[in-house]
Amino acid sequence: MKRFKLFVALMALLRVAVCAETAFAGEQGPLFEKKLGVGKVQVRDFGVIKLHSYETMDPLGDVCFLLETPHNLVAVESPAFDDSISEWKAYTGALNKPLTDILIASHPTGGKWYGNATSHATEGARQAIASGSTRKLALSLGETFGKGFNTDIAEIDSVLSAGKKHHRRHRPRDYRSRRRV
Repeated sequence: MKRFKLFVALMALLRVAVCAETAFAGEQGPLFEKKLGVGKVQVRDFGVIKLHSYETMDPLGDVCFLLETPHNLVAVESPAFDDSISEWKAYTGALNKPLTDILIASHPTGGKWYGNATSHATEGARQAIASGSTRKLALSLGETFGKGFNTDIAEIDSVLSAGKKHHRRHRPRDYRSRRRV
C-alpha cells in the first residue's frame, strides 16, 4: 500500500513536470503565493494534488517541493540552511497532514528534519549521497558558507528502482464467436 501511495505521488510529480510550462503560465490551476520569514511558497492546485514550491531565497537559490494529497505529504529535496529548514518544517507541519515520504537526489543536507518520513533515492543517488560527489559537494558548501549551513547528511531509508512494466494487451473481442443462438 505504501509503495502504491509513493507511486501515485511520483506519477503526480511527473504529470506536474510534464505540464510545468503551461502550469506556470497560469493555465493549470490557480497560483497562491505566501511569503514566509525568509523564503516564499507558491502553491499550484491540480485538484486532487497540490504542488507547493518553496523558494528558500538562500545564497544557493534552492527550491524544494511538496506534493499534498488528500491524506499525506511527500517532500522532494531538502533545504540546506538552518533558517530555511526550520521555516520549511514549520510550513509543512502547519498543513496538518503527515509527511510520509521524501525523495532525495541532490540535496541531502538538513539531516532528518522530516522526522519519521521514509527517505527515498535511486541507488546512484544513494551512493553519491553516502560517499560520492553529492556528499563531497554538500560538505564543501558547508565549509564555504560556515555556520548556518546544515551539513548533516540524510540517510536513505529506501532505494527506488524500476519495476517490471505490466502492459495489458488489447485483444479485440470476437463478437461473432459469442453470438447467441
